[in-house]
Order: sequence, then structure tokens, then C-alpha cells
Amino acid sequence: METVRMDNNPLDKKTTFPRWRWPLSRPLTIGAVVLGVLGSTALVAGSIGSQSVYYRAPAGDLPATRQYTVGGYQGAVLPNGRFITPIGIEVDVTAPKPFGMVLSPDGDTLLTVNSGSTPFSVTLIRYVKSANPQATRIDLDATFVGAAFAPDGSRFYVAGGENGNIWVGDTAAAKIVGSVNLNGSERAYTPPVDPKQQPQPYFKGTFPGQMALSGDGRYLYVVDQGSFQVFVVDTGKIAVGTDDQGLITEPNNFEAVVRSVKVGRYPFGITLSADSKTLFVANVGVFQYTSLAPASPTGDSNKDYPLCYPGAGYPEETVRSRQIQITKVDPRNLPPTLRDPRGIRCGYIPQSQSYTVPGLGSPNAPESSSVYVLDVSTPTEPVLKKVVKPGPLVGEVEEGIETYSGSHPNAVAISPSYIYVSNGNNDSVSVLDPRSYRELSRINLSVLQGLDRRVKGIQPVALALSPDNQYLYVAQAGINAVAMVRLEGTAGRVMGHIPTGWWPSSVKVSADGRTLYVASANGRGAGPNNDTPPDNLGSPKSSTIGTVNIFAVPSGPQLERYTQRVLANNGFVARPLTDVENPIPSRVGVASKQIKHVIFLNKENVTHDLLLGDITQTRKGVPVNGEPRYALGANASPNHHELALAFAFSDNFYLEPNVSSDGHRWLTNTYTTEFEQTHWPASYGGRRNDAGTDPEVFGPYPGRLGFTDANGSPDPHDYNQHGGIYLHLARNGKSFVNFGNGYEFAIVAADFGTEPTGIRQQVNVPMEKVVRDNSDHLFPEYNTKIPDAPLQEDPTRFNRYARFKQVFESRYVDRKTNTCKLPDYVDLFYPNDHGGGANDIFPDGPAWDYTRYVQDNDAALGLTVELISKSPCWKDTVIFVTEDDTQNGFDHVDGSRTIFLAISPWVKREYVSKTHTSLASIFKTTHLILGIPPLNQYDAAATDLRDMFTSTPDFTPYTFVPIQYVAKANPAWKALTKDVDFSRPDADELKLRRAILLSSGLPRK
Repeated sequence: METVRMDNNPLDKKTTFPRWRWPLSRPLTIGAVVLGVLGSTALVAGSIGSQSVYYRAPAGDLPATRQYTVGGYQGAVLPNGRFITPIGIEVDVTAPKPFGMVLSPDGDTLLTVNSGSTPFSVTLIRYVKSANPQATRIDLDATFVGAAFAPDGSRFYVAGGENGNIWVGDTAAAKIVGSVNLNGSERAYTPPVDPKQQPQPYFKGTFPGQMALSGDGRYLYVVDQGSFQVFVVDTGKIAVGTDDQGLITEPNNFEAVVRSVKVGRYPFGITLSADSKTLFVANVGVFQYTSLAPASPTGDSNKDYPLCYPGAGYPEETVRSRQIQITKVDPRNLPPTLRDPRGIRCGYIPQSQSYTVPGLGSPNAPESSSVYVLDVSTPTEPVLKKVVKPGPLVGEVEEGIETYSGSHPNAVAISPSYIYVSNGNNDSVSVLDPRSYRELSRINLSVLQGLDRRVKGIQPVALALSPDNQYLYVAQAGINAVAMVRLEGTAGRVMGHIPTGWWPSSVKVSADGRTLYVASANGRGAGPNNDTPPDNLGSPKSSTIGTVNIFAVPSGPQLERYTQRVLANNGFVARPLTDVENPIPSRVGVASKQIKHVIFLNKENVTHDLLLGDITQTRKGVPVNGEPRYALGANASPNHHELALAFAFSDNFYLEPNVSSDGHRWLTNTYTTEFEQTHWPASYGGRRNDAGTDPEVFGPYPGRLGFTDANGSPDPHDYNQHGGIYLHLARNGKSFVNFGNGYEFAIVAADFGTEPTGIRQQVNVPMEKVVRDNSDHLFPEYNTKIPDAPLQEDPTRFNRYARFKQVFESRYVDRKTNTCKLPDYVDLFYPNDHGGGANDIFPDGPAWDYTRYVQDNDAALGLTVELISKSPCWKDTVIFVTEDDTQNGFDHVDGSRTIFLAISPWVKREYVSKTHTSLASIFKTTHLILGIPPLNQYDAAATDLRDMFTSTPDFTPYTFVPIQYVAKANPAWKALTKDVDFSRPDADELKLRRAILLSSGLPRK
């Protein structure tokens, strides 16, 4: 492999790293081996040996539920149909997302850091050695992941995240008694400070997270994702104290901040050696972004931000700055071409122009996906000793597949003999030499065999060593387990897996090595979402409460039983197929003979009950699990109703994500990395805000340019090692086209009058090149000011359906010869069931209410199905319809349940599926239809959708159901949404949800 000397690392002149290359730089051949390496081991269509078709989620027909007995264990059924069976004593932390956890030095108390969406808090769990641990929650204005106990356990420290501070707590009193402000003396808080309120004056600066405390308790080292630094705090200089109202009297303590040192991008994990002389900082980020704000703004956004579509594609076009042409177009008279080879096309710019997109450098830069080793023998003078790149580099071939993203080193554990680094994207633990820090080996954590062993998704996120350094415990967020690894020199052998709650985020070991403590960020799941306690906590983003499990370290037969339970919980047990004549193939790599095209039509935010809850039986009389009290009714969505009743739909379909931010990653079959998974809850809780266009923020705190708020697309910081659905299709020689997804990034503006793209890019976040090269550059992203369907009041106005129809008729069908040229996969985004402002569509009226937005979305869906069904493509096409998340509306079954429609001549007519399925089921079924292998362990073990299909087709086309549009908007909608920010999906989700329910009269009496 080619190598390049990293001469920009001044302390490691001899280190060499493989040179980055673009993984699709050579032609692809269907059935051939990608890049011709490692023979038949490449993950391509011609590969054989995958057993994934025989895997399925174990839920069967069960709904998602927080309580279900599984094999004698008190378990739960997750939205993806998998089981969890957490063992031992379970403690409810009474808040979502306990991403951080520490154990007190005396082993009597645990502390979890609950990092959003609300309430931000810490939970002290006392008497952990007893049969009845006691939990006490301390609410705070903001927290983020990191915590530490003083050596005597009397004091604790907690990262304040958004507020740029460290909270100091009194353990015995369960009270916050101090604060250290990391933003500097020029950004002093005004005392006194209420820990439950945002310190004032507010400033978007540092964003502290994980921390490590020296053995003597003197120096606290804290990572900062805002400035890409580690701060050194002298705890002996912290003044603490509160007034009689519990307010902090000295909230700044600037003298205690004695040093800061630059580290890599988005530092995540931090660990200090036993002698407190060496500090290890694990960085999960890839790039440092640049604001596109002009040096001399005119104040006219049309001029200041002309980039209406990403101007560069990752990774080929992002290393250096790139000049493109931006051509002005008329949104009412667009050409049918998808792309302009010279650059991009925008509707809002005053005139055509050239534009330079700033480059980002190599994704393999030392700052990217690395571990910084710092000499802190003099704590106030930390010195960088080494930069280590654990795991595969971008472009490096591993098991026949070129690596697409950073390895995401996220945690470090240190023994006297070796250093261990968990690689979140690589499903491995790197073993480093403690002297040279060279990577000696990797411990593979995969639980699958054969060809399937290469799929990723185990997601190691935390490490803990046994006191005798013989065992390493690895929190595996992707399979809800802790791996027990026997350490054998430079190698490690996975002895087994211990079941935990959902998304184990932290693992600790008792001093005697006999007890494990595991925090699970998602606990037992969301449960029903309704108006009756205890299920009235809102959508899953706030109702998914974290847990801690305390249990004895298993061995021998017990560990083997636990391991088998973990495999069964995740669906990794092959089971025979019975319906081998089904249009969905029964072999991996053998494409469907009946279905050639998959259209994935995705929308925004609704629960099953909100849209289809009034359907309580099919036309054949089969009961449907709906709740009419929570439904808008057929007048709001007559085409959704008719499609559900005429074709196939599910009343037992769920989403893995909670919100639009993680939802649009899952919509591309990209599971969330630890970066995104810890990011979005803080963001949606209002406590992880981006830099905006303020140079006083993005200058010293460039990390905030990558805080994506309600961002709707994956970016390089959270790409999976093998990429998402688009790269997987291209890798396997399959064609696709994307309409509207993939380019809503950090710090964008979705203003009125920005058609056709609907967005202004304000940061140089790149789009995936494989997506950019196969997308319609004139189809809009999320923007509620652009209609989904044609408008009666303004028939020539640009809308999403009309653009899709224009492209479809001009490129993908030949009506004269009755031929279909549709790509294998079509991604189509219609977002307006999200709802928008009363005057978003027509600033001067008429106003719209929520029902009118849903009708707009319903019209686009109905027209699209009619268009396809009355075309040459109908005979061998399937249309899958679902949402990105479930934040709008109630659902009596589970907060993660949403709508799912399957529309095709090859689906069962008038059919409701009772099989528990999820978003991963769509991708598994798509892979089987197209004859390609699984992409990740989530889709590999999902239940496919074959029960909805038939070998006897019905080619009857669909006819659009006319809609009785709302004549006059409900005035309550305008009043209730006047303060809702619709410029980003979910920006004000709680206000939006309330407005939908109240203005629609839900729940019905």
C-alpha cells in the first residue's frame, strides 16, 4: 500500500500512514470483486455465503413493549423487533440518555450523566452493593457525557456541555455547589448562578464532555468539542459555595483553569495512566469545517450565501478548494437535466457567478479519527508525544472493502502491558504498545460467521479492564451487550456476551473484579405515547428513559447461556424459510425475477395512529390495531387511507430513530455513530447549538460549525465504515437516483423563495460524491415553504411532485415504446406532513393549517403512485412508504410506531401485516430484491417484508383520490405556531406537537 509521511506532525516525523484513495475510483462490475482484492471476500452482488436471509428479528408478531418475559428474563421488545434481557439489579435513572457513568472510589455510589433531551441531569445511585440501590436525580441546565469523582468521593465533577462549564457537586448533599467557566474571563457569568438555569450572559463557546482526574485529585482534564482542546483544571483552586437559595456564588473560578492544549477533531474519550503522567485523548471527528460567511456581508442572503447545493463531493472533491459555476435558473421553467457539469443551479441568486468551495484536507489527517498521547508529568505544561491512528484509514482495504469513513476511536483503557482503544466504526479494539504506541493488533468483535462477519454495527463505545488486567469488558451498543474479552498477549479472545439494556453506553468494574455496572442510554424503550400517565412523556426522544444494571461477572456455563441469549435477542439464529415462491428471493445474491425497481418514498414525523389510527379493520374484515381518538381522519389523508386499504400496510411497523437528525441517517441505512447518538439528544434539548454565522463563535470554536441541530443528512463525522445504502448500491453495480435527501447539513437556511433547492448552505460540509453524482440537483430538501403537490391557487408554481414527474417522464419512461428506464432504487422525499407555518406557502394568504399540510403531502403521494402505476414501470416496481421519525402525534402501541405502505402489483391486496418490522426491514428487503448482500448487522438480522408479497400479481393501476382541501385554515394553528421555527425539521418539536394536537382536537372525546 502506498504511504505518505505525515510531516505536519512535528512530534512524530517517522510515522507513516497509508495514503487515502477514493474507494470507487475504478469501474465496478456486477458480480465481480470490487477492486479485485481478496478474491471472493468482497461484499458484492456475486458473493455467496451470507446467511442473512435466514435471520429475522425474534419479535414475530409481538408489538414493541417495555415489559416482556423472554426465556425467563424480564425483557423488552425493541422497535426493531429485537429483544433485550438485561440481567441483575436494574435501576431507573429517571431521565433519558445516561451516556456517561462513573463509580465512586469506595465503590458505593454510581453517577450517571443524563445528556438530553430533557431533563438534563445527573443521577446519584447509592448503596450499589445492596439489593436495593437508591437513585437521586439532580437536574441541571445542561450536561454532556463526562463526570469524575474526587478520590475521597465527597465531590463530583460534571461536564456542562452547552454552557461551557464544569459543575461541581457535593456527593453527600446531592447538590451542585460550584462551577468552573471554561469560556475565559471575557465571558464571565453573572453571579449567583442557578444550576437549573442557563448561566448569563449566554455564549456559544466551549463544549466540555468526557473528563479524567489525576490520582491525587488535583488536576482535572476535560475535552472540549467546541475548540478541539483539552482543558486542565486545578481543583485545588475551585471555590465552592451557595447562598440560602442554593445558587452558586462563584460560578467562574477562572484561576482554576490553568492550561489548555490542542488535540484532534471532536475529542470524545479521555483516559489518564495509573501514574497520572500520560493522557490519552480519542478523537472521533474527521474534518474541521469552514464558515461560508463572506468577509464583508451585504446583509442580503441571496448574495452572501449563493451556495444552494453542496459544491463538492466526499471524498474525491474535498481535499482541495474547488471552483464551480453557479447558474441562475427559473424555478417555474426548469430543464429536465439532473445536474450541471460546471457546478450547480440556483433560483434565488441575483445572477450567475463562479464560486470557490473551501477544501477540507485529507480525511486521514492526524487530527482525524486519532488518539493524541500527551505527556502530563507536568500537568500545567502538557506536551504532545504522539498521534496514533488506530483502526483502518479511509481508503484502506479491509476484508475486501475499502474503508469509507474514520474508525472513530472513542474510548481508551490502559493496562501495565498494553493500551486498548475501541474503534466505534470498525467493531474492533486496537491493541497498542505502551512504549511506541504502535498498533500491534486488533480484536475483532463481530458475532457473525463467514461472509456476514464483515458487516459492521457492533459499535463498541466504552471499555473497562478487570483489576487483574486479564479481561476487557466492551460495551457493544449495536447488539445491546457487553463483550467479555480474555486478554492473551497482543491478542484477545471474546469469551462471550452479557445481555444489557438498549444501547449500553458505559461499563465499570468493581474493585474486586466481581461486579459489573452498565448504563444503557435507551433503557427499555419508549412505550406508548399518549395523554395518560405514565405514558405522557412525549415522543421517544423524551420518553426513552435510561437504566443502570448491576450484576455479577459471569463465567463458565452462565456466560455461555448469556451469549446464546444475546445471539437470539438480536436475531442471529438462522431459521428456515417456507415461502420460497415469494417475489422476495430466498437466497442472498439472487435478484427478484418479478421486481426490478424499488421506490423508497420517505416523509416526516407522523405516528401510525395520527395518520391511520382510524382504520380499525381491512376491507376483508381483518382487525387493525388503530386508535381513532388519536387520528386526523380520512379527510386529511384520503390517498394514504385508500392505498393502505387497497394494497398492503402494517399496523406493527416501527422506526429505529427518534428524531429527524438520527432519522435521516437511518433513512440511508446509516446507523448512528457515538458522535451522532450523543449529539442529537443534547441538540434537541436546546443544549448543543451551532455557531451560526457569528465569527466570534466559529473562529475560536470551529467545532460548533459541525453541531447539526435538526440536520437531515449524514455528514463525514458519522458515515459508517462501509457507507450507507447509496454507496452499497454503487459498490454492487446497482443504479439509483435521489430526490431531496443528502444535503441538509449544519447551519443551513430554508427560507421562502429559495426554490428549487430550498436551502442555503452556510458551511462547507460536503455531500457524498456517490450521492451527489446520482441526485437531482433541482429537487428541494426539507423546506415547508415549498409545496409537495401542485397548488390550485397557483398551478405553475414549483412543487416536489411536479419536478419528480418532469424528470420521470423525460428520463425514465418511453411512452412510445412502452419501456421503463427507472433506476434500480429511487429515493424520494416528500416532507410536508411535518407541518409548517400558517403563511409559509403563501406569505400573503391564504393561510394553511396542519391538516392542509397533510393534504398537500397526501396529494403528492397519491399522484406519484398514480403516475407510476399508469406507466411501463408499474409491472416490476414496488413503492415503500414510511416516515423518518414519530414526533408528531400520539400512538397507543408505542411511540416509535409509524405508518408503512407497500404498493406494487406484487403485494397482497387489502392486506394488513401483523409481523413486527422496522426501517431495517425495508433495506433488507431492498437488498434481497436487487440481489445484493447485507450492508450492516441491523439489516442483516431484520425481518424482511415477504409476508406482504404474493406470487400472483394484480396489475390494476391506482387512481388518485380527490381531496377536499381545507377551505379556511383553523385559526388555532396560526396562534399556536407563531413561535415555532419551521426553518429546520423539529426545531421546536414540543411546540409543534402541542399545536397539532390542540388545533386538530386530539385526542378525540
